[in-house]
Order: sequence, then structure tokens, then C-alpha cells
Amino acid sequence: MHYKLIGSTSSILVVMISIYCINVSFSSKNGVRMQAQQVVLASDKLPDEQSHSGGKDARPNGTSGRVVKQTENIEHNNIKYYKIIAKTAVDMLIASRNVIAMNQELINRDPVTGSYSFKGFVPAVAGSQIANNFSLMTGHTLKQTSLKVRNPSNAPDEWEKKVLKLLGSPEHPKDVGFGEILKTNGKKIYRYMKPIYAQATCLQCHGKKEDLRPEIRKFLEMRYPHDKAFGYKEGDIRGGISLVISLEHLGLGK
Repeated sequence: MHYKLIGSTSSILVVMISIYCINVSFSSKNGVRMQAQQVVLASDKLPDEQSHSGGKDARPNGTSGRVVKQTENIEHNNIKYYKIIAKTAVDMLIASRNVIAMNQELINRDPVTGSYSFKGFVPAVAGSQIANNFSLMTGHTLKQTSLKVRNPSNAPDEWEKKVLKLLGSPEHPKDVGFGEILKTNGKKIYRYMKPIYAQATCLQCHGKKEDLRPEIRKFLEMRYPHDKAFGYKEGDIRGGISLVISLEHLGLGK
């Protein structure tokens, strides 16, 4: 009964995430379009770029620089919008995982008999389900990953490996994500990742292997025979939440 209740809760969270991000996406998209229109209007007011002698730039001194600066400002603002969308989606998934972590006793403890039965409905499992639903609903790819994975389907790609190392370096500020615009297969995307850290509740499944409850250890050994996600201490970087935003999907991919 408790499992079904928590499952329903995760479905509601998926809807909340999607609705919120779609609203932010449309707001950002409209803001970008307005700025783009301003640059087009500014360009329309410029003299003909081709002069009568050799086709050189015949615009007044400084005009070209202003257009370049406007274009750079738009690109900078676009990145800020993408980061808002990405951080919102990632934070919602992290919040969902935290709720599942805090309710492990409720999920696994029978309220009548008081007996404990590990269901396996942990933050990572709930997070994977929410991320998959989110990706299907929005067209953007949300994923949990780590350099020490438990579920092979969460293995990092090359970009994620590079960023996970960056986020885990001593020089990188704690709890600060990283994002950048990339081009893949001729299409623009915005990739973002935010670190997640091992909390006290996480150590029930990710602490020292010999310290795990027998029920949990047995479950993990059966489900994940190649599990590497052990040995964490509270505060260690556990991995990251990775998001790929399709700019083409938002109408901003050119």
C-alpha cells in the first residue's frame, strides 16, 4: 500500500516538473525572440554592407562593433535562460529524490506488524523513473549518473565523465552546476549537470558494504551484480543530475 502511495506521489512530481519547466521554457523562448527582433531591427537601420568599390564594409565606424556586441549579449542572455530551465528541472528531481530518501522507513516498514521488508524503492530508482517520464513528456533528456554506477544504464558518457571530474575537484564550488552550449549532429543543445552529495540517509545503500542491513545487501547483490556504488561517506560527491536541452525543440536551435 505504501509503495503504491509513493509511486503515485512520484507521478505527481513528474507532472509538476514538466509543467514548471514548460512555463519557464516558453517565457525564456519569448524573451529570446524579443531580443532577436531588436537586433534585426537594429541591423535593418544600417547602411548597405556592400560599398560601390570592391564590396568592402561601408558602414560607419563602430556600427559593426555594436551589432557584434548586441549579438554577444543575446547569446549571453540565452545561456542564462537555458541555465534557469536546466537548474529548475534538476532541482525538482533532487527534491523528489530527497523525499524518497526521507521516507524509507515509511516505505519499508509495515505499519501493522512493524516488520521491515526492503522494497528497493530508493531515491535512485524513483529518480530514474521520474527522469524517464520527464524525458518522454518534454523531449529533453534528464539522467542520473556517477563515476561509480550501480545501474549500468546510468553510466556516464564522455561529456558527463569530464564534468563529473570537474564538479568533484577541490577547486569547484560545492553545489554549483556546470552548463554549456554544444553542437551535436548539426543541432544545438544545452548540456547541464549539477552535483549530488551523499547524505546520511544515502549511506543505508551507499555506505560501507559490510555495514549495510542484510536485507539491503542481499537485494543489491541480486539486482546489481556489478555494483560499484559503495564506500561513500556523508558529504562525498555521489554523482550528478545531467540534463540535455534540445534547443531545436524550443525553436532556438539555429
